[in-house]
Amino acid sequence: MKFAIAARSSGLGDMLNQLVHVRWFCKETSRKCLVDWVGNKYFASTGSSHADVFQYVFESDTITSVSEVQYELDPSSSYTIIKKAVDSDMLPVVRELLEPSILENYAVAGIDPSQENIRVVKPVKFLPIDAVRSIYKEIRPRKYIVDQVDELLAEGNDYIGIHIRHGNGELYDHSSELELLESYKAGIEKVVACAEFEPKYFLATDSELVERWFSEEFGHFYKSSKYMPESGRTLHHADSTRGTGISRDQVLVETVVDMLALSRCRTLICDSWSSFTLASQAWGDFSVANGNLHTISVPRKPRTARLKTPSTV
Repeated sequence: MKFAIAARSSGLGDMLNQLVHVRWFCKETSRKCLVDWVGNKYFASTGSSHADVFQYVFESDTITSVSEVQYELDPSSSYTIIKKAVDSDMLPVVRELLEPSILENYAVAGIDPSQENIRVVKPVKFLPIDAVRSIYKEIRPRKYIVDQVDELLAEGNDYIGIHIRHGNGELYDHSSELELLESYKAGIEKVVACAEFEPKYFLATDSELVERWFSEEFGHFYKSSKYMPESGRTLHHADSTRGTGISRDQVLVETVVDMLALSRCRTLICDSWSSFTLASQAWGDFSVANGNLHTISVPRKPRTARLKTPSTV
């Protein structure tokens, strides 16, 4: 039996996005799709009984964790499935370009589709969300997470869901930070002005600074109860929880709660660049065409510039 293993270790949005691409590849090449998030350095606490990150928070009928299989998993090397990006406006032709018969000839880095075992560790992002929406839906949060979201959003579904990413090493100078927040303010006000319902706000963010700003600008909002790292630090880095008494297991569950809660909202406002809300967009059938997805292009500095810029928050 041929298989491919998704073995990315990163932020959860990035890991899920890579997994759905590997699952797509498996469907195209008649493989079994496996996921190896066991002992993930960002989300699995040392000594935890929940070392299998995928099994702890998700279930799927089409994707199997490596901890569940009994046969030998010995892929010879690691690969990136597709090297060249496919723009979203190429969606009508994307399947023609990427049919298995010509995978070897189209921007493939080191893969022969006839090879038995493939392990993918690099980020993969070439298919637009509409091409993998159904695959995201093959991945379901476990019932205890669904129950938490049911309780969190118990007052109906008239929520505007907002994801504002502020950490992850993006250390803004003062003017860039103001531009970030003003971009969101303008986007939120535009959505509220057109809303045909009395909106409530659900805010998912990695920053207490953003929560304070949002409260001052828009008043009451709903949020999950979760750990916040120091401003500018990456939420999913292991070091961000060290010495806090917070387990990485807890951070993992809180992350999935936010993703699922965003998917339950009537409208979604999010960062156009971050992978965090891609699962939310798929689970909740959000799209620009449906009129319920609004993306914000936020200011970012090149990584080298960010590293040299002191934090002002």
